[in-house]
Formats: sequence, structure tokens, C-alpha cells
Amino acid sequence: MDTIEIKVNKLPSPTMSRLKLNHAVMSIAAPQSFSVPVFNAPDGVAINSRKYSGKDDRELFDGSDEYSVEYKKDAELTAEYDLDPGSTVSALSILVDDNVSATLIIRYSAKDPSDCGFGGFKIRAEVGNNSSLHVVQLSVLGNGELYTNVQSDCAENSSVKLTTICLGASKAFIGADCRLNGKRACFDSDTAYILGEGEMLDMNYNCDHIERKTDSLIKASGVMKAASIKNSRQTINFIKGCSASKGAESEEVLLLDDDVINKSLPVILCTEEDVEGEHGASIGQPDEDELYYLRSRGLDDETILGMLSSAKILSAAARIDHEPTVRIIKDYLGISEEE
Repeated sequence: MDTIEIKVNKLPSPTMSRLKLNHAVMSIAAPQSFSVPVFNAPDGVAINSRKYSGKDDRELFDGSDEYSVEYKKDAELTAEYDLDPGSTVSALSILVDDNVSATLIIRYSAKDPSDCGFGGFKIRAEVGNNSSLHVVQLSVLGNGELYTNVQSDCAENSSVKLTTICLGASKAFIGADCRLNGKRACFDSDTAYILGEGEMLDMNYNCDHIERKTDSLIKASGVMKAASIKNSRQTINFIKGCSASKGAESEEVLLLDDDVINKSLPVILCTEEDVEGEHGASIGQPDEDELYYLRSRGLDDETILGMLSSAKILSAAARIDHEPTVRIIKDYLGISEEE
């Protein structure tokens, strides 16, 4: 079986190579199949298929089908991908017409989580004037490997909201690139994850502020357990001409073991003076005072750490207005219907 190596999650402005965060390298089996999503398409959503026409990641997606999805009116669409033991790829092209509110919910899963291969997925979205798009990604892949990239272009008064929840994958490479092309366009990304023993997560989020009065928020929060690895890149680029724009980056990482490897690289690039940019991070082990308080209420450490881990995921899940998807998340966390 042929193996290919691909550079992904490239940092827009490379830094010192010693950090090894300028890009990530995926070493995967060459794709043997092209994944066909199971759509649940309501009225007002047109779906067509064509060969992949993108310029990026051609090593992965050349020859695959690209599903073209057009939202002509307010609608919610779900797409499910089931990974087999081999390597599979698929691409989506999204067009949201003017004055439309659209939601796309994607679930990456496997019939047998213990025998799961690699899945590569790309989403390209164009959001029209006065419109919004909420993309929800949920990964429950067991020992599988995942690559996802969401590219979006926002017109005037439009917004892209991205909610990504990773609850299982031996290796995951995820990221997004958003261009705020129109005045008062917005990008809001929230990523939540739980990394089990030996798992790896590599993230890369970029937002280009091109027009005036644009806003961005890039947020990530998660939990790292024994020998897990996490790399995070967050870049906000204020381009000349985007005056009166604002951008913020934040990250919260809860470290449950001493042998985890965590790297975070927040970046703000700026060629415009009249802008506001900020970033912050909270990375460390559980607070001892908080642990003491919870123990004094009769909770054991396993229960406490489970509660703290679930809280990271549930905070992001609160953004999802789709009960079947929220139920999958709660089932994974062991939360009953009554809770």
C-alpha cells in the first residue's frame, strides 16, 4: 500500500523552525476510495456532484467528487461520513445566497471505531450579503485519523460560525481559513477536544480581516491526558484597509498528566493602525483549591476530572441547536437524558 506525506496546517507567517510549528506533516496511506456523505437535505437546499476543482491539497483530493451545496433559503443540512479501514476523502463546496441563514452539521464516525482508517475532508464556503453559515463538525473516530479544513469567504454583513468537537481520533489535523471580504463581516470559531492516551491533535486557524469593521474570535479549549500531543496555531491578520476591525484569540488547556506535550502559538499580524487585537491563554493542571472544595463535597478524583473534562465540551456543545448531535456528545461523555 502506497504511503504519501503531505504538509498541512501551514502557518501563514512562518516562525523559527525550532518550534516545529510552521506546518504539520501527515503520513497516510494513499486514498483508495472517495467517501459519499449521507445527506439529510431539506427543501431549499440544492445538492449536485462534480469532480474536485480546488487548488489546495491536490495530493489528497484529485479525482474525488466534490459535492456542491447551495442554500437558497433558511435551512439546516446534516451530512454523515462513515470511515472504513482504508483511506477515504471527500470535498464540499457551499454557497449561501444573500439574506439566508444556513446550518451545516457534519459527523465523522466509523461503524467499527477499533478498525478505522483515514478520512480527509475539505469544505469551501461562500457566504452572501446579509447571510450566515454555522458549520458544526463532530468527530468520533476511535483509532481513526482525520484531516479537515474549512475555507470561507464572507461578504458584507455576513458571518461564519464554526463549532468543532473532537471526541476521538488517534491523530487529527483540523483547521480553518476565513477571509472577511465585506464590511461588518464576522468569523467565530470554537473548538473543543478531549485527547486520550497517546492521541495527537494539530490545529491551525487563520482569519484575514480585509474590509472595515470586521470581527473575529478564535477560541479553543480542551483536556489532555497521558502522553497526548497538541499543537495549536491561531492567526489573525489585519490587512491594510480593515480599519475599525477587532480580533481576539483565546485558549484553555487542562493538563491531567505530566507527560503531555502542549504547544500553542497565537499570532497577530498587522498592517493597519486602527484595529484592536488580543490573545490570551490559560494552560495548566486543575486548581488545587477547586479540587479541595469538590473533594470536601464527597466527590472522588475520577468524578471530578470527568466533570472538568465534560465542562470543556459542553461549553462548545451549547452552540449547537441540533438535539441528535448534542445527544451523541452527551452519550460519549456518559451524561444521561435527565442530566
